[in-house]
Amino acid sequence: MTSIKIRCLFFFFIAVLVSGLSADVNVPIDPENPIINETRIPDVVLESPDNDGKSLSMIGVQLDFSHTNTVEGIFTLSNHILFTLTNLISNTITIKSYSIFNIDRLEVLKWKAERKDNSLYLFTPVLYAVYTNETGFLLYNGNISALNRLEISQIDKNLAFYSLFYDKWIEGKKGVFRWENSRTANFSYNLDHPINGVVVKIRFINR
Repeated sequence: MTSIKIRCLFFFFIAVLVSGLSADVNVPIDPENPIINETRIPDVVLESPDNDGKSLSMIGVQLDFSHTNTVEGIFTLSNHILFTLTNLISNTITIKSYSIFNIDRLEVLKWKAERKDNSLYLFTPVLYAVYTNETGFLLYNGNISALNRLEISQIDKNLAFYSLFYDKWIEGKKGVFRWENSRTANFSYNLDHPINGVVVKIRFINR
């Protein structure tokens, strides 16, 4: 047998062997997108379309205060407020807008302390529970400036209430510092325990 024939038989044997091995090996298939059971806190963006200062929206509200009674009246908006809710569940992003007329109520859960001078601090809402007609509640991290000061009208008068408040961090007896109004020595106390008379819940009624 010539050397040329030997080389040909050798390469033929190798080709048959590789072909047999390939038949036994499964080629991996790209997996489908896995479903991840992940729920994130929705992002709520406050929008004010058509803000020309002329269009007015009026809605009945009931205001609940810390440590005091409730007040009802008509809340007038200079424009129509929309809440755009963004959520991610099982790799699916859902975005839906709710008119303020589709919100049942909002509750302030947490405030942020901002130092104004040596002892005076401003507490601004930074976490809300937003209750809609379709869901339980959604959390909003951030401040809704349109609801910091609420002017409501009643039959014979107009009133203004606030969801933000001030307090002073002062030196008390024996050199122990405390809050002047809430009278606690725990600096973080006011972050979720507002002083008396602060709006903590807004219920939208008479829609």
